[in-house]
Amino acid sequence: MISSHVLSKIRRIYAGCLKFDDFESSCADEEVNTAMYGSMRGLLRDLCRLAANPSNPEGLRLPPLNNLGMTLHELMQLPYVQRDGKTMRLGAVVFSQFCRHRVAMLLEELFITCSAEELIGAALPVHAEAAHSIDELRHQLYEPTAQQEIGTILMTDLQQAWGARTLRSFFMAQPNAQGYMAWWPQAKVGSGMALPTHAVRTPSGTVSMTLTRCTEDASDPVAAHEWCAELRVEADAVWPDAVAYGMAYVFERDAAGLPLGTVDDMVCASDAVSDVDVQQVDALLAQHGDMPEVIQGSDIAMVWLWERRLGSERGLGAECLLAALRDLSARFPHLHTVAVNMKPAQFNDWEEGIDPPGIVVAKQEAIDALHSHIDALQPGDVVGGETRLFVANRDPDAGSAAETVARAAARRSIRKAGAA
Repeated sequence: MISSHVLSKIRRIYAGCLKFDDFESSCADEEVNTAMYGSMRGLLRDLCRLAANPSNPEGLRLPPLNNLGMTLHELMQLPYVQRDGKTMRLGAVVFSQFCRHRVAMLLEELFITCSAEELIGAALPVHAEAAHSIDELRHQLYEPTAQQEIGTILMTDLQQAWGARTLRSFFMAQPNAQGYMAWWPQAKVGSGMALPTHAVRTPSGTVSMTLTRCTEDASDPVAAHEWCAELRVEADAVWPDAVAYGMAYVFERDAAGLPLGTVDDMVCASDAVSDVDVQQVDALLAQHGDMPEVIQGSDIAMVWLWERRLGSERGLGAECLLAALRDLSARFPHLHTVAVNMKPAQFNDWEEGIDPPGIVVAKQEAIDALHSHIDALQPGDVVGGETRLFVANRDPDAGSAAETVARAAARRSIRKAGAA
């Protein structure tokens, strides 16, 4: 019998997986000889794909799954036919993927994160059958009957947490405790030399505009600055009502105003902050082939996070962004280009796989709506120049970012050698 104390710790770990729909694991499902899904979102993608193709190679026959408004509970009641002709309910797939064959993963996490005192010492007074050592507890938990018991409990937890959720909701970001989809209290990197913080008044409140020079070497021809604008309607509010975050790449220039650095120097400067910034600069350069010409007359302000808090007044996000750009324009006289990442914050991911048609359409509609909003807002006018739109939808990838910086650094070295 598993002690309630140990079981509560297993369920707490599982609750974290459910909260973030994150089940990434190297564990394999031995029964079907295939890798386990890392998320419910991934399973739903494949189920929708298979349902749309009756002659799928897997030999499965599924009912139509066009209604992303159905709940997970409703989906789990639907029948499907296996390759051998046996009819099952989709709930069996969910149980296999996210409960029965997740027990080993959870137990591994349990023994990594919990000390012997937490697992054994506190459990001993509970009942006489409690394990007296880690080895005994491990043997007890890996017994088939214990695994079955845990799997059944996990299924109950899954149904309580997810049963009423629509299929669409697994593709959509959920607001965090602060009421934001993408912003979080630690979103600011803040590493470098802090420059004066400005308070910018707007019709609705005050924007706190912080600026940090992230490149440390003063001889670098491009200086990377992280800027963070937060609008509060009430000055003493704990959380901002709207935010706009980004980077400003400022080029050292000669007497004629021409930059001493190149786009490769801009890529190298972006590495002073994070892999996300490297990938954003790389995407901008790839999607706007004339950037070498643009930087001849303009520094670059990039917008990577722009959002208003859930429930706040419409238009606050625009006020916050425009106030930030006015401040940046006053600080950097050569700044005439605003580059905005066209990545709507309401979707969970953009690159895991082929989404159901309804999600593909929703993503495109969201991008189109954002495009129209920016066209109406004309942020480039605030800096006396233009707006460039780009799409950087890839998840952070340290390896890819390192390769991008290495290529830029190599091209820069070759140019320097040629000029010597």
